[in-house]
Amino acid sequence: MGIQPDFVITRGEKYLDQRRKDRLALFCNMHKDDIISNPDLPSVYEIPMVLHQQELETKIMKKLGLPVRKSRP
Repeated sequence: MGIQPDFVITRGEKYLDQRRKDRLALFCNMHKDDIISNPDLPSVYEIPMVLHQQELETKIMKKLGLPVRKSRP
């Protein structure tokens, strides 16, 4: 069976479109919401905001069975 990932974070020049997320989820036997896009950005400091927009921290907390708190703005 092998190791089953909880998330796949993809890297690329652009955001991953929904069609490719669906296809990747199908072939990896994962839910399509567990495919996270991490595009190239002008600054490394923008990466946490992009991951936050995709609710990565909430998804991680749910996978670990921990209570989800609202983040500060």
